[in-house]
Amino acid sequence: MNTLENLQQQSKGQLKKSVVASFVGTLGSSIFSFGMGLMILKVTGSAMSFSFSLIVGPLVALLLMPIVGSTVDKYNHKKIILISQAGTILALIAYMLYTYLTMEHFFLVSALLIVVLRISDQFTGTAQTASKIQVVTENDLTSLAGYQQTASSMVGLFSSMLGAILYAALPFYLFVILEITTEVITYLITLSLDFSLGKNYQALRQAAAVVEAKENNQDVQPTTQDAAPEETVATPDNSFKAGLRFIGQQKFLLIFLVIGASLNFFSSVINVGLPVLLLNGLKTSTFQLGLFDTLFSLGFMLSGMIIGRIKPARYVFRQGISFSYLIALSNFLMGLVLFFPLPHFIQFILLLLLAFVMGITITFINVPINVWLQKNIPQHYQGRVFAVTGVASSILMPLGIIVYGFLFDLDFMPLLPKGALLLIVTGVLMALITFSIVKISRVDLKNPTIILPAENK
Repeated sequence: MNTLENLQQQSKGQLKKSVVASFVGTLGSSIFSFGMGLMILKVTGSAMSFSFSLIVGPLVALLLMPIVGSTVDKYNHKKIILISQAGTILALIAYMLYTYLTMEHFFLVSALLIVVLRISDQFTGTAQTASKIQVVTENDLTSLAGYQQTASSMVGLFSSMLGAILYAALPFYLFVILEITTEVITYLITLSLDFSLGKNYQALRQAAAVVEAKENNQDVQPTTQDAAPEETVATPDNSFKAGLRFIGQQKFLLIFLVIGASLNFFSSVINVGLPVLLLNGLKTSTFQLGLFDTLFSLGFMLSGMIIGRIKPARYVFRQGISFSYLIALSNFLMGLVLFFPLPHFIQFILLLLLAFVMGITITFINVPINVWLQKNIPQHYQGRVFAVTGVASSILMPLGIIVYGFLFDLDFMPLLPKGALLLIVTGVLMALITFSIVKISRVDLKNPTIILPAENK
């Protein structure tokens, strides 16, 4: 018979399994994406073909948003993940056999695979995010999110280098087999997870509280989080429209959707501009550019480890606003570093430090807020909420890349002063937009509450 102690111990085990699965799956996907991109570039010689995967991801996410969210909320999360991962494995096996036999129409076949993988990723990623509260106890939820961020950051540190080595050393079909192997490992780990652990833990904890209250001659009422699933499970509305209506009632969530989308738009000044500024402006080497990306990943990794070990912040949304200002300040300071006539080496070191700070800051915004949402949003809404927030946070990034690409191509002043000006203006706009949204909305970010639709109250 399960006890609270047994379930807590099982939760620790499932936390470790989930982190391993995240690491293996992300590593395999990153290496494969890098290698397939190189192969597409080699076969087609087209840079546009090489960047196809960057374009198709947001488009697939946008088109599938109504279907993915409703499906995740309607059906068993574990089954969705397993079916989606099985589809990925079958598609990769078919792709491996094709590339082993022939390389004709390689780009078309690869493009079809990329679309299939992005569709699978949408279902798998949304279901995994919505099911974290089912796989571990509440006490381990923040640790799970932090350690998964650390695992993802570790992959980012060396996946490109490892991908290049394996791409050069292996025939392409064996390269695909390597990705199939990592997908099979993640599938088997997922198969071994108990997706009812969180629910069982909550029920057992509630029962223990009732027994203790009776022994002390006290009345006990179920908490909102414990009671909400029981109240709503009888007549859930799993339509996408109902999900949008639910999201529309959460003003604090709308605030962060707008702020997050704007920050992702403005972050394109880093993605587009800094490689140009470092290579052409400061005359750094490609190795030094790699160091810049590494410092970002180290910031992500360190902050993920910290979050996994500390207690959750009390006011996660107010903390998120504070760190949003810090991102704006980092962009502003990067501009100042380039504006003043310092030695290029000093400028490069200061930019590295600011990149490290930004890596830490981004994680301290995303992880605590996502954990809070996983703990407090009713289970039958999480699929739609995370599908919408995922698309909303990323949809403006391609537009930002286009806008900043155009601005950096304009020849109205020398490169370094122009980059400094764009970074400074971007930092100011980030801060002004965040400040304006918070002031206009007048939402209490200390005490956010989930508002259920009238029919579910």
